[in-house]
Amino acid sequence: MKFPYKKFLLPTRDSFFGSALLKPMLPIELVHAGRSLRYQALVDSGADFCIFHAELGDYLGLDVHAGRPVRFGGIQERGGATAYLHAVRLVVGGPRTK
Repeated sequence: MKFPYKKFLLPTRDSFFGSALLKPMLPIELVHAGRSLRYQALVDSGADFCIFHAELGDYLGLDVHAGRPVRFGGIQERGGATAYLHAVRLVVGGPRTK
């Protein structure tokens, strides 16, 4: 599959990046317990986990804080953040077509 990169304009021109950044934003669908949500996600192909905002879990009917807690570093200034693991189906690129 190929997906176009999305252009994000920078508030000020940068000597290295110029006026915009290109990011691989993919259409995805999150599915859990009969509920689904379509979304645009930034893909990090080397990441071990997919991390989404808790509001998306709430929408899917998850008790977000009841998941298995995992600590991630490098996300916030104060040494990291806690995420909660849940089993959710992730469909990349939208529904399959025949």
